[in-house]
Amino acid sequence: MSTFFLDSQWVLGVLCSLLASLFSAVGTVLQKHAHMQRLRQSQQSRSAAQRSSLRPGDVESADAKSENEEEVSSGLLLRSPAWLLGLFFLVALPLPFNCAALTLADQSLITPLFGVTLLLNQIVAPALLSETLTCVDLFSTAAILIGSTVSVAMASHSPAAMTFTTLSSLHLAPAFAITQCCVIGFIVLAIVLLRPRTQQPAEPSTVDASGLPPS
Repeated sequence: MSTFFLDSQWVLGVLCSLLASLFSAVGTVLQKHAHMQRLRQSQQSRSAAQRSSLRPGDVESADAKSENEEEVSSGLLLRSPAWLLGLFFLVALPLPFNCAALTLADQSLITPLFGVTLLLNQIVAPALLSETLTCVDLFSTAAILIGSTVSVAMASHSPAAMTFTTLSSLHLAPAFAITQCCVIGFIVLAIVLLRPRTQQPAEPSTVDASGLPPS
C-alpha cells in the first residue's frame, strides 16, 4: 500500500495544484465582478450629476465632488462582499493546496500547472462576467492546455534530489540551450503579433472658417 501511495502521490499533487488554480480563477473573476459593479454605480452617479444644471462657478466644486465620490467608491469596494469573497478564494484557499501539491510532487511538475489558472479563467469569466472570447483567446488557451499536458506527461513522476552541481551541468547542456532559445523566440514572437496596433492620426481638415476649402 505504501509503495502504491509513493508511486501515485504525484497524481494527488497535480489534483491539489488544479484545485488551487480553480480557486484562484474564481477569486479573480469575483473581484473583477465587484469592481465592475462599483464602476457602473460610479458612472450612473456621475451621469446624474452631469444631467443636473450647474452654474459656471460650480464646475470646480463638481470636480472635487467627483473625486470624493471615487475615493468613497474605492473604500466601498474593499467592503464589498463579492470582493472579499474573491480575496478569500484568491489568497486563503489556494495556499494549503499549493503547499500540499509541492509536498506531494516535484516543483518541476507543479510549476507549469500554474498556467492552468489562465485556462480556467477563460471558462469562468464568460459565465460570470458575460465576456466574449476571441480567436486569440481560444488559441492562447489551447496553447496553455497543450503545454500543461506535455509538462505533466514528460516531467519526472518520482521525487529526485539534485545537487547544485547537477543542476549547473544541466543548464550547460545543449538541449537546455536550444529549449531556452525556442522559448524566448516564442515569447518575442507573441509580443510582436499581439501588441496593439497604433492608429494613424487623422488628417487635418482642409475647410476654413467660411466653410469652403482653401483656394
